[in-house]
Amino acid sequence: MKRILIIGALLLSMAGLKAQQRTYTDEEINKMSIEEYAEYLNNIPIDTTKYDSISKRHRFVVQTLARPKGDKVILRWAPDQYVPWFFSNTYGYRVLRLDEDGNLDTLAACLKPMPLEQMKTHFEATDSLAGAAAQMIYGQGTTLDEAMATEGAKGIMKVYEEQETRFAYAMLMSEIRPDLAEAMALRFEDKTAKKGKEYTYIVASNIPDTIAYMSTMPITVKNEREDPVHFNPVITDSIGDDGRSIRLFWPMSKEFSTYDIECRYNGGEWKKLNDRPFITLMTFTDESAGVNIYGHNDIEVGEYEYRICGYDAFGDKSNYSQTIKVELKDILAPTPPILRQFYLNKDENGDYVVDILWTKADFEPDFVGYDIYYYHPKVHDNWMKINEQRLAPTDTLYSYKLPINMSAHIAIAAVDTIGNYTTSLPAEVHIADETAPSAPTNLKYRVSPNGMVTITWSPSPEDDVYQYQLYAANNPKKDFLPMKGKTVSDTLIVDTISGTNQFSYYRLKAFDYSGNESKFSEILTVQRLNFKQPQPCRIDSLSFTEEYVYMKWFPSPESDIKQYYVYRHLAGQEVSDLLKIIPADSLKGNRIEIYDYPTPNQEKRYYYYIESMNTTGVSSNPSHKASVLFKGPRMINARISLNAVYRPELERIILAWDIRDLTQADINDGAYICLYRKIEGEEYFRFMETLKINERSTYDRRVPEGKSAEYEMRIITHSGKKSEYSNRTKATVPVKSAETNN
Repeated sequence: MKRILIIGALLLSMAGLKAQQRTYTDEEINKMSIEEYAEYLNNIPIDTTKYDSISKRHRFVVQTLARPKGDKVILRWAPDQYVPWFFSNTYGYRVLRLDEDGNLDTLAACLKPMPLEQMKTHFEATDSLAGAAAQMIYGQGTTLDEAMATEGAKGIMKVYEEQETRFAYAMLMSEIRPDLAEAMALRFEDKTAKKGKEYTYIVASNIPDTIAYMSTMPITVKNEREDPVHFNPVITDSIGDDGRSIRLFWPMSKEFSTYDIECRYNGGEWKKLNDRPFITLMTFTDESAGVNIYGHNDIEVGEYEYRICGYDAFGDKSNYSQTIKVELKDILAPTPPILRQFYLNKDENGDYVVDILWTKADFEPDFVGYDIYYYHPKVHDNWMKINEQRLAPTDTLYSYKLPINMSAHIAIAAVDTIGNYTTSLPAEVHIADETAPSAPTNLKYRVSPNGMVTITWSPSPEDDVYQYQLYAANNPKKDFLPMKGKTVSDTLIVDTISGTNQFSYYRLKAFDYSGNESKFSEILTVQRLNFKQPQPCRIDSLSFTEEYVYMKWFPSPESDIKQYYVYRHLAGQEVSDLLKIIPADSLKGNRIEIYDYPTPNQEKRYYYYIESMNTTGVSSNPSHKASVLFKGPRMINARISLNAVYRPELERIILAWDIRDLTQADINDGAYICLYRKIEGEEYFRFMETLKINERSTYDRRVPEGKSAEYEMRIITHSGKKSEYSNRTKATVPVKSAETNN
């Protein structure tokens, strides 16, 4: 009966009952009737020391769930292992209920599984799940003596695994079918529970402590209708290599035991695919790693839609998931064509035109035509389709003007109605090109503050230009030599200017894919500049309001500053944002004034800095950064109207309130209510409790008799925003008369 001490202590701690002087021994408690036990629970003193010591001992646990329906409360429970389940089937379960007024009722004294003979008459002979449940409870498993006689010491593990399997299947049957859960004494409906009332339930095993020590935890619910958990899984799919099967994947969840999978083919009617409840018997240490897998095999080509619903521990069916569409396409491609020959000709402009000839041996029913592909590794990253319209199945010749006068590869693809295709073996069109490209033109340069020169030019007009080579000289009358590592396919190149010469001289040549080189470009003369960096700006002052950030900076003291670049970045942001460019001649006075309206951020600081640029394009180092934590508006505009009144019949103060103008954005920010109280004689309001934002009433039973209490509340969000305090309201707890106390 030591478990009774735990149950009693838990119930009494919630009910707030007074202890009496009389104490009982364990032997006296064990002899109590159900009525005497209920009376005892209402008067037992709470021995917290004894409770703490008991709670630390090893024990088996009965896990309990409750689902209020408004007109009743449904209880579901299960022991945590085979052993307590096996003995609980013999000794039964006790169901206790404590209401919000402190009344304790025994709803069931000894719930046991339905006898086997009764199960045979109660369920149909064809009910395989009921038969499985009966087998789990009443079936004769392998005894330890039998297992050890055949397998020695290994027989112990065999019996253990068999028992755990029976236990797992029994619990599964109880979750699949509510009627089986009741037949297995794992479900109870409290039909006497009143709507809107709060109840605390305990389901305890009647196993004697001489066999096993059992414990349980109470579960408290308010009897208002509670629907099953919303089912909204992320469903993914995979098409099998055979092209005739689809697998569905969705995450495992402790909320659901079994599933129904429904399918609709080509927009037809929904049909359930699983004749029996779909069960995943795999277990995972990390639940997030668990995945349900369902295979839909031997199906035809077409569009399939799937949806799934789950059944929870109460046997309640959830909503259907969102549908997922899977298109099963034909994956059999046509047989490939065969390239036979190329004929090369030149048109009136001297460009090459190739005539492509091919054949195809077999013509499948779904074969619809040909596509022709062209590829040159130095020009294209991938094969390019060159025909705009698909060629007819009867075509065997196609003429194509080559985009560049050089060798390339061509392949023919046969395509079916679904888009499957196979290609011929590629063949090379060989062209000998001896024409040099034109020289690059329009050379320009820009010198950066760190001494780097960036050179750009207009490309040569030929399509077969492959790369450009940069040449340099210290004297324009001397030979220009190729610069090592200065070969590019783009029209931009970067070089470092020598620090000993005032001028540097550059020229370019273009090269095509055949190795032909152009003449030199015109000479580009680059003048070395003075690269002394300007001094950076310094911050003068920084302030902010709820709407903007205001800064003043001392400009760079250099006289040749052309403009200022103002940057901002959020803490942790790798790349800064350019806010504005300020011309130096636009400054008024000797300050740079900046107004900024950043997005409010509750956790990260904004950093600002300025870069100065002189007329030669030389930039200063970035200035020292100025930072600010810009939180934006901090107040919530919601208004609260609060009222308090003492209810003598309930012996408590009832608080009710109304909230206006609360935005959805504040609700999404985790808005909640803080209640404050000041009892008569106290100097200031103290925090009382936190309430959910959708609550509109609560109560207070802790105000002493003859005392008044004032209340006020406000709304706070997770980001720290706060509303104004509500109005203050007051209520008084009267002194009870002697007649009432008696």
